[in-house]
Amino acid sequence: MTPQTRGLSFIATFRVYTLRMWISSRYLYLGIACSLPFLIANVLVAMQADFFLSFLRPVGQTTSHEHLLVLVLIAIVGVGGLVALLPILKDRRLYIVNAIVGMAFLVFALFGGYALGKDFYHCDILKIPNCD
Repeated sequence: MTPQTRGLSFIATFRVYTLRMWISSRYLYLGIACSLPFLIANVLVAMQADFFLSFLRPVGQTTSHEHLLVLVLIAIVGVGGLVALLPILKDRRLYIVNAIVGMAFLVFALFGGYALGKDFYHCDILKIPNCD
């Protein structure tokens, strides 16, 4: 092995080691996979896919079934955030990418659940007119 290839080997090994130090990929991928149902549902609603909208709103109006489905999808995103943070708690090492993604998912789930609950309370319980 020449000194040049030995140096390149060291750099490649250092990069792999540095990447492993910053990310726990299995848990990160599982956490991101937990957010996919929410993203897919949003894409289907944005595209106004008739089969999905007829499943969500069988009567044409917003129902409690729709609120429950959105709440479950937001909760699954929160679970994905916890899954992404799990190796930090288990290994007692700081995985930077996992921490960023996990905290972003948890913050999204917290604020999304709050906004959905507030919307449900104002529109369906207080029956405020023109609530949307």
